[in-house]
Amino acid sequence: MEGLVTSFGLDWKVFFAEVVNFLILIGIIYWVISKYVTPLLEQRRNVIKEGVEKSEKAEQTLADAESEKGRIISEAHSKGSEHIANSVEKGKKREAGIISDAEAQAIVMLENGKNKGEAEKKSIIESSQEEIAKMIVLGAEKVLRAK
Repeated sequence: MEGLVTSFGLDWKVFFAEVVNFLILIGIIYWVISKYVTPLLEQRRNVIKEGVEKSEKAEQTLADAESEKGRIISEAHSKGSEHIANSVEKGKKREAGIISDAEAQAIVMLENGKNKGEAEKKSIIESSQEEIAKMIVLGAEKVLRAK
């Protein structure tokens, strides 16, 4: 085995020194990574984690807002339909009231017209009777004068 070591030109003292240097280098690299790089990575991990949490929270808030929007729209739609139905109902009631008032006024006007017509008729008949009586008297006077 020693022949093999010498044939490759391996010196145990140099090899041991290289191993010690390598271990020191590994230690320094580990120390630098643990002191400077690991906190940066941890800080970056926390920032990413917070970003993901905020994103999930924003997605939930958006979903809540969408459902609230849908609820508000449907509520407004139903209230609008209700107001329209109420307005139509009030309009129909008002229309019925106006029609009944117009019919009542028409009946009153017809009655007034009939009454005025009857009064006019009586007045005309009375004046006609007076005229006829005057004519009869005049006719009788003419007949009596002629005799």
